[in-house]
Amino acid sequence: MAIEKLKKLTVAASHENKNTVVAELQRFGCLHIIDSEPSQTNTSLNTNISLNTGDLEKKYQEAIQFLHNTVATLPQLRTLSSVTIETILDDIITLKADLKHKNDQLDVINQQIKLIEPWGNFALPESEFDQYFTLWFYRFPVKNQRQLNELEYPWQMVNKTHKYYYVVVISENQTAPSIDNAHRDNIGHVSLSELNLQKEKILLEIEECNLKRIALSKYVFVLKSKVAEIQNRNQFAKALASIQDESGFFVLKAWIPVKKLAELKLLSDKVGFAFIAESPSDNDTPPTLLAPQSFFSAGAILSAIYQTPNYNRWDPSIHLYLSFSVFFAIILSDVGYALVLSILFLAIGFIYRKNSIVKQFDSLMFSIFLASSIWGLMVGSFFGYEMSAISTVIDLKIIDLNNYNWMMKISVGIGVIHIVLANITSAVSSLTNSEKFSLNLLSKLGWCLVATGGYCYWLFMNQTEFLTSLSWLMAAGFVLIFVFSEPLKSFRGKDIKKSLISGFVALSNLTKLFGDALSYMRLFALGLASASLAITFNNLSVQFFNEAGIGYIFGAIIFIIGHLVNIVLGVMSGVVHGLRLNFIEFYNWSDPGEGYVFKPFYLKEIDYE
Repeated sequence: MAIEKLKKLTVAASHENKNTVVAELQRFGCLHIIDSEPSQTNTSLNTNISLNTGDLEKKYQEAIQFLHNTVATLPQLRTLSSVTIETILDDIITLKADLKHKNDQLDVINQQIKLIEPWGNFALPESEFDQYFTLWFYRFPVKNQRQLNELEYPWQMVNKTHKYYYVVVISENQTAPSIDNAHRDNIGHVSLSELNLQKEKILLEIEECNLKRIALSKYVFVLKSKVAEIQNRNQFAKALASIQDESGFFVLKAWIPVKKLAELKLLSDKVGFAFIAESPSDNDTPPTLLAPQSFFSAGAILSAIYQTPNYNRWDPSIHLYLSFSVFFAIILSDVGYALVLSILFLAIGFIYRKNSIVKQFDSLMFSIFLASSIWGLMVGSFFGYEMSAISTVIDLKIIDLNNYNWMMKISVGIGVIHIVLANITSAVSSLTNSEKFSLNLLSKLGWCLVATGGYCYWLFMNQTEFLTSLSWLMAAGFVLIFVFSEPLKSFRGKDIKKSLISGFVALSNLTKLFGDALSYMRLFALGLASASLAITFNNLSVQFFNEAGIGYIFGAIIFIIGHLVNIVLGVMSGVVHGLRLNFIEFYNWSDPGEGYVFKPFYLKEIDYE
């Protein structure tokens, strides 16, 4: 996987062919238009078009989403005959508003029914009664029964629950009596039976709306096509606004992948325009177009979560893909959990097999399952149980999570390897993208020597002879860092001072190196936490199993729910910390830079399903 090489393109043609040329370039679909400084008139016109079509596009998108949420959909129509797309949009917007209004009414009725049900089904007295007396409805907490008996108003209890007494109080005043510690219910004048009739009516009306919604679902493809048409028109208008008008001809600037130049040449001969393709200059900032291999395409998505790499740096997608899989596996640390996740991934892949994003993640899910299974076998854990207790044939345990000393060394060793790879990759990228060798690349080699030497020094503390060699290795690394972080350009005092200051500043990053390497110990800590939780849930379930009878049920519930919770926690930790170690520690040392995405000027088309 790499960053696609681009050329800076300048297209020129006569004014008469402007719309034709731009339309053909949009159909070509491989250019990233460079925004120019259009005239004030064009800017205002383009802004108005964007605002109008933007609002219209939003309405169509909302209509599509509304129809997508139906319980069932009809076969799609390809074209319209007797109705217009605007009429369909108006019908959908009206239906959506009507359905929302009826659902709101239903919510109000349900709340009122819930309030009145404890009081029973009754009708309030006629208006003549209201001239002399008023009925008030209070809920008295059961614990305040004495207060109820001391009421100075006539009252009648109509219902009782474990929490409240439902009491009707009669008063001659139009103002509600002030009764401490009692809750007054405003139940209205509509009886429970009448509310139920209203509810049935609303439910029938909602059902009719849903049937209309299903009937309109056959227009989803037509609506999507209209959205694509609006987006294409917007892109076309934006491209026209980026054109520089000269006397008798126009000029359009864009970026194009090098491999597409031959096709562009054929198109220029066919349509009738001229172009010049130039390599990016030092002052240019080309967009980044990743060229992923199909198996590692998910790595590009992971990379985009944090930032798009700079065009002049390097593509970290493969590194992210592989290291994320390894880190996730170490944090999960269980074969059984890997098996559960693989089944879940297969189910999701089957249900959403037509989704392009899900398809791109297929290979990553396979890599995570494979890495998690291998690491789980290496630590010998199956749902918290020792693999040796289950089967001696597949007992491949070679790592003991409870050996804190070695697990710390393994975790930090993974961090050192990751940081060394970051420095090497950054150095190789600089060599590849630069026309001349830069001495400050030697400082990257210095950090590799210091990181490797320091880690080996920790591992072999007791081997005196070997430590001497490591000391010289680390010393060489420090020299490279100090001297070549800012290579000396001349022996003038100003340059010498600048180089010395830069060297001391670079050496201060030793503390960052130490902290970043230790940061990888979170892999060991989270893996140990996952394993410990699994063992805890197993022990709790066994305690209930030993009780027999109903204990089997509670034991099974604890086992299933406990491990599901642990899997969820493991997945969350694996995703968050697996990406964090890449985006923070790895990026700090590899420096892929920050760029912006290559956005092709293309003609969007909707596939008929």
